[in-house]
Amino acid sequence: MGSGVRYYVDIPKPIRRWVDQKCPGNYQQRIKQAIQSLSTTSYSQGTERLSPPLEKFYSLHIFDYRFIYTVDED
Repeated sequence: MGSGVRYYVDIPKPIRRWVDQKCPGNYQQRIKQAIQSLSTTSYSQGTERLSPPLEKFYSLHIFDYRFIYTVDED
């Protein structure tokens, strides 16, 4: 966080396709920006760690959608 660390964001093909083809047009840009922002702020405001037994996962809420992701520090 803030230390210049950049993360590689691996977005599965079905998710990319959904955002590009099926996501409401007015949401597309905001969703793309929020997902890409995880490359520099993987624990940013608006994310929350899930409860056990899913504590290695985080949740990012964008509009009415919830994206679940993990962070590999290696």
